[in-house]
Amino acid sequence: MTTLLTDEQLLLRDSARELLAARHPIARVREWTRSEPTRRAEMHAALWKQFAEMGWLGLLLPEEHGGMALTFVEQTIVLEELGRGLVPSAYLSTLLGTALLARSDDAGLAREACPRVAAGDLVLAVAFAEVEGDDPTTFAAHWSEAAGVTGTKAFVADVPVADQIVVAVRDAHDDLVWVLVDRDADGVTVESPATMDETRPLHRVTFEGTPARLVGRLAALWPHAEPIHWLALAAEAVGGCARVLESTVAYAKERVQFGAPIGANQAIKHKCSDMLVRTEGARAITYHAARELERHRDDGAFACSMAKAYATEAYREVAAEGIQIHGGVGFTWEFDCHLFYKRARANEITAGHPDEHRERIARGAGL
Repeated sequence: MTTLLTDEQLLLRDSARELLAARHPIARVREWTRSEPTRRAEMHAALWKQFAEMGWLGLLLPEEHGGMALTFVEQTIVLEELGRGLVPSAYLSTLLGTALLARSDDAGLAREACPRVAAGDLVLAVAFAEVEGDDPTTFAAHWSEAAGVTGTKAFVADVPVADQIVVAVRDAHDDLVWVLVDRDADGVTVESPATMDETRPLHRVTFEGTPARLVGRLAALWPHAEPIHWLALAAEAVGGCARVLESTVAYAKERVQFGAPIGANQAIKHKCSDMLVRTEGARAITYHAARELERHRDDGAFACSMAKAYATEAYREVAAEGIQIHGGVGFTWEFDCHLFYKRARANEITAGHPDEHRERIARGAGL
């Protein structure tokens, strides 16, 4: 196994890092968190246009759908850089939604939607969990062609900037299916409660007889899309770990206490070394998962589950250590540490806590 990237992949990484550093630095992330919804939508639209111009929105899509037909490794590179910049965008949601639409039972839907995604003309949100949790067997939201969608979905990211929402519901036969809803359709109500991670707000969406288009059965589509979600969260975690490590080491070199940089203390060196080990471990397992998902769908899902568990947990630990090394100022608004820690805490529990993934891995290994 190798985590070495090709020259073309390194070029993709460098161009992504340069673009995000120039067009969307952490100062702009802070501006976004303080802005009104209208301003946030304007900032997102400008960023989305840049993503489309760079070809990032269609990395995995085939060329006939306007995509670049690249691999999960290239997709992971972009996600890592987005995590590194803590960029508030609907990229992850659209990636997940596109994975569902691309395998829709309705071939016409895939032909319509995928080119629009690649061109930057379609932003997607995915509504899966409900207030009671993310166990599909407990879902109460239901749909029929005649009556539309009725029910409430919780913890939905990126709804304010989405054009359409892919929703998990029960059909008239009590089967779990995915349907596609226009964000501005009749009967859609969005509530935005306060959440810990200001850079990725979560929303509660209520549907009341909302018209929808059938995408396909949940059991057929979710096993394909869910590992992509795990991999995306792991890749974001790797980028976040790297950014926290770099800023923390820089601070330890600059912060002087008792006449010497705090980085000269052995205890601080040990903490930074542990952060480096966790970051590189997260990177190794995440890129291994990307390659496995590209080669073998079943084994890749297993590897993505492992990567999600390790990388998101490492992110939380690295972010916490970063705050500790910064001392009392680490959780103040003037420093960036707390922003990364909040994203780390949110990503750790999204799409399954690490303990849930370890249990899945253990069962898969026959333990």
